[in-house]
Amino acid sequence: KAFDSILFKQWIKNMQSERGILMANRCSLNKVLIQGVDMFGERIGFLKFKAEVVDNATGSK
Repeated sequence: KAFDSILFKQWIKNMQSERGILMANRCSLNKVLIQGVDMFGERIGFLKFKAEVVDNATGSK
């Protein structure tokens, strides 16, 4: 449910946007670890996650 949430989808969209870090294959998103989800009724209110992003040129995280 967390990966299908509007919050997560908006974050991915921002990362892939013209000014985002994933644009033009500069970096790769390797892993996303969901650490916590706060629900507001049936909706996700807050989503805490840790993302592993790697610089494609240097291989550094």
